[in-house]
Order: sequence, then C-alpha cells, then structure tokens
Amino acid sequence: MTREFSHAFPRARVVGIDYSERAIHLARGMNPEMEFQCCDIGRRKIIEKYDVAILMEVFEHIPLSEANEFVYAVSAHLNPLGRLYLTVPHTNCRLTPKHFQHFSENKLTRYFESFFQILELCPFEVHDIRKNILDRIFNKYFILNEPHILNSAYSYYKK
Repeated sequence: MTREFSHAFPRARVVGIDYSERAIHLARGMNPEMEFQCCDIGRRKIIEKYDVAILMEVFEHIPLSEANEFVYAVSAHLNPLGRLYLTVPHTNCRLTPKHFQHFSENKLTRYFESFFQILELCPFEVHDIRKNILDRIFNKYFILNEPHILNSAYSYYKK
C-alpha cells in the first residue's frame, strides 16, 4: 500500500512503517526508491509526526493487552490535525490465526474515542450469499491464476 499511496500522492512524503524487519526488507527490495522504517511504534517513539496514518488490517494483530497502548502510540505520532484511516475485520468474520480480535462499530469506537475524534465509521465489506459462495469455492479449493476468471469473480463480488 505504501507504493500505491506514493504513486497516488507524488508530492507527499510517504513512509511505510512495520515492526517486522523481514517485512521491511521485502518492501525495500521491491521498492528501493521508497522510504521504510522498521520499528514497533508502541514500544519506541518515532521522533517525527505525520499528517496521516493508515492502519490497513493491522489493529486485529495487536494483542489485547497492548491494544490501548498501541492506539495511544498511533495518536501520539500524528500532528494535531492529523487523520487516522483504518480497516479491520468485522465480528461477523471468524477469528483467524494471528488475529487477536475482530470488531463491531461499538468495540472499535471504545478503543479509539479517547484518543481521536471519530468522524465516520463505514462498513467496508458486507457478508452476503455472494461472498459466502466465493469464499467456499475459490478460497478453499484452488487459487485463481487465470486473469479473466479472477476479474469476473472480483466483479461479481463487488456487486
């Protein structure tokens, strides 16, 4: 996503941050012209502050005992008018390995309302029969490598 945002906002300074050295090495190897930092923001201070932070499918990987500290750390690394955008799995999805929790609107609000002014919560993915069919067929039995079929399945899912 760091690469995508860098291309979408060419005048902005975009920095990818991850606590995993392996993930940062991979990101640097694939995008040597971009900036990446390896650090656990919950345990170590980042000196600079940012205008925007994006946690895309990150918060569910934070252990419950560290969740509040993590939210505080994210808020501490934003400028006063900075914005946080995040996506998390909903409680209607079963927990998967390495996920400590999934969220409802109320649960998510409880974590973030002390540190952020919540402007909007919107569902990103609604589970319905189409998604259930795609999950059962494509995710459990085979991986799609044929672009035409993959694009058709994705178009169907978006509907």
